[in-house]
Amino acid sequence: MKINAERAFKILGDELDKLSKESGCELGVIYEDTIQTKDGWIFFYNSSEFLITGDPMDSLAGNGPVFISREGDVKVLDSGRDWEEQL
Repeated sequence: MKINAERAFKILGDELDKLSKESGCELGVIYEDTIQTKDGWIFFYNSSEFLITGDPMDSLAGNGPVFISREGDVKVLDSGRDWEEQL
């Protein structure tokens, strides 16, 4: 079953909650960087602190974007390669 953008954002929220618990760092979505493709959505995120302050010292390193397919599948992408290569 195909999902819409609203459902993709809900799935992303669940994934970021999981990643936040694993990392011990509250995470937030960089909404303006979201990319819609024919296959789904690419979401970028960073620490909530960085999103508030803009201070590079608060930024995460090595956090790849999250891809949510139109079927609702989640894939955390590698930060060291272009997302296009990984889909």
